[in-house]
Amino acid sequence: MTALRSAPSPAPSPSPAGSIAATRAESAARGEGAARAEGAGRAERAGRAKGAGRPEGAGRPEGAGRAEGAEPGERRLTAGLVRWHMGLGELGLRLFLLHLLWIAGTLAGLVVAGLFPATAAVHVVLREDLREAARERAGEDTPPRPGLWRAFWSAWRAELGRANRIGAVLVMGWAVIALDRWILTGSIGGGSSPAADGGGALDLGAAAPWISGVVVALTIATALVSIVVWPLAAHFDDPLPRIWRMTLSLLVARLPLTLSITAVLVASVWVWQTIPGLVPVFGLVLPFWAISMLIWRSSVLPRT
Repeated sequence: MTALRSAPSPAPSPSPAGSIAATRAESAARGEGAARAEGAGRAERAGRAKGAGRPEGAGRPEGAGRAEGAEPGERRLTAGLVRWHMGLGELGLRLFLLHLLWIAGTLAGLVVAGLFPATAAVHVVLREDLREAARERAGEDTPPRPGLWRAFWSAWRAELGRANRIGAVLVMGWAVIALDRWILTGSIGGGSSPAADGGGALDLGAAAPWISGVVVALTIATALVSIVVWPLAAHFDDPLPRIWRMTLSLLVARLPLTLSITAVLVASVWVWQTIPGLVPVFGLVLPFWAISMLIWRSSVLPRT
């Protein structure tokens, strides 16, 4: 007998109604997915077009952007003004205290022997102030310094003999100027022109105006030397003849600096006459500081 292998029974065919429902569901799913993809693409293209057509930062209020950009600048300006104001106040207080010390140093030597050491001590302190400020601007470390009182009196004692020798030369120079003025005008403090009334101690005739001009030039030169010699003497320990040569060389070789110092002297005299109340407050220390600053910034002095 031949064994009969059983053939697999065919799968039942779906009904027409079920096929139609499945086809409709599949079509609906495909349509929904396509619609979602198309909507996402449209939104992305619209966002790109909107971003390309609008400048950067257009969504923020204009005033907010300006305030945000201006605020750091305003803060820097305010901080700079505060630092400048505080620095000016500290400088004014220091110059006022130096003026009081200058008076005390002058009286300590009974005026005659104390005037020039006090002047030299003031310039020593001003020199150290300028050196310290230069180090701070360069970002260098500044060594500790003694207080103002101690620094002044230490310099006063150290410069006592040297400063009086400088002062003796200046006194002799001004004595010659005073004698010339007396010969020309008949008075040490000046007076009317000798060409106008012939009031001089000697009759110089037609040469009087020329000699008077020479005396005026010598007076200005002596005043400049009397001011400039002190910053140089505070900066250099050279013998006094060399200090005098450096002073004259500076005034002749650096004409712009000489004119600036002259302007400071003229302005100081004008301020003293216009506002006499500043004389007991700052006295000679304020022009001392201004002239020391001019000489220091002219780079004629070594920074060591």
